[in-house]
Amino acid sequence: MVFTENKGARLATKDLRINKQIRAREVFVIDAEGNQKGIMSVYDAVAFADEQGLDLVEVSPNARPPVCKILDYGKYRYEQEKRMREAKKEPKHHQDEGNPDAAQDRETRS
Repeated sequence: MVFTENKGARLATKDLRINKQIRAREVFVIDAEGNQKGIMSVYDAVAFADEQGLDLVEVSPNARPPVCKILDYGKYRYEQEKRMREAKKEPKHHQDEGNPDAAQDRETRS
C-alpha cells in the first residue's frame, strides 16, 4: 500500500486491488486499448494480463461484476502521483482577482 499526505493520491493507489488481490470470482475486463473483453473468471483475467506483461487492476469494485482494467500498474501509480504533485504546485486563484469591483468592495468593508 502507498501512503501519501494527499487523500486523493491515497484513494487512487492504496484502495486498488491488483492481480491476485482481487477477491471476486468473475470480473468485467477492459484491455489495455480500452476494448471490452467481457466477463471472465479472475484466474483467466490475471492470466490474460500476464500474457501481455501487464497487471489486472480493479477500477470499479462496487460494480456487479467488478470492473477490472489491464494496465501497467507501476506506470499508472507514477502518473497519479505526478498529477497530485502538479496539482499542489499550481497557485490557488481567487474568483475575484480579475474583478476590480470586488477589490474595491473589500476595501470599503474594512
